[in-house]
Amino acid sequence: MMTRMKIEIKDTSGKTLFAHEEDGNTIRKTLQIAYASKASLEKADLAGAHIIGVDLTNANLTGANFAGAYLLKANLTGANLTGANLSDAGLTRANFSGADLSGADLRHAHCFRAIFDDARLVGANLEEILFDLTNVVGANLTNANLVSARLRNTFFADAILVDANLSHADIMETRFIGANLAGANLTASACRGAYLKNANLERANFSGAMVYHVDFSHAILGSANLSGAKITRGDFTGTHLAGVDFSEAALHDVDLSKAIHRI
Repeated sequence: MMTRMKIEIKDTSGKTLFAHEEDGNTIRKTLQIAYASKASLEKADLAGAHIIGVDLTNANLTGANFAGAYLLKANLTGANLTGANLSDAGLTRANFSGADLSGADLRHAHCFRAIFDDARLVGANLEEILFDLTNVVGANLTNANLVSARLRNTFFADAILVDANLSHADIMETRFIGANLAGANLTASACRGAYLKNANLERANFSGAMVYHVDFSHAILGSANLSGAKITRGDFTGTHLAGVDFSEAALHDVDLSKAIHRI
């Protein structure tokens, strides 16, 4: 016999936004009914909740608290998550396509096979986030904080990372093809097997970075800072290198003869 259960969804100040009671009730069921009923979910406090497979397409979740929540296969396509807290959240296979996460907190979040295509993450805090086999194609991460982020086999093709901070990031087999990383900070980062073909890296800072087997072909590195970087087996075919600072950089098995050294 199922137990009748009443579950309330409250906001971060403790105010009840929605309540639902039925036999065998769950937080997922209550949240789904609240969404279908068009109840306000702004600043909803769902910290630590297990919400598997919930569909919140285009939901207004401004300022919501999902800290430590488990959102396996959640559909948040087009959702408004500006200023939301998703720190330490489990986002395996979650879909944030076209969602607005500007100013959101995703520190330490775990994103395995998640989708952030065309999402807006302007000024978002992604410090120490894990992106593993995740799609971030065409997303806007201008001024985002990715300090010490772990990027594994992730796709940032055509993404905007202007002035993003990726210092100390661990970047492996990740694709930034055609991405805009102008002014990005990659100091002391570790880039292994990354693809930066056709990327805009003007004024990017790779000082002290370890760059191994990275494809910079046809990228624009004008006025970039690679001072003190350790670069091994990089592909610089057709790369624009005008004004690049290679002072004290260590280049091993690198051929710059096919690069473009002038404006």
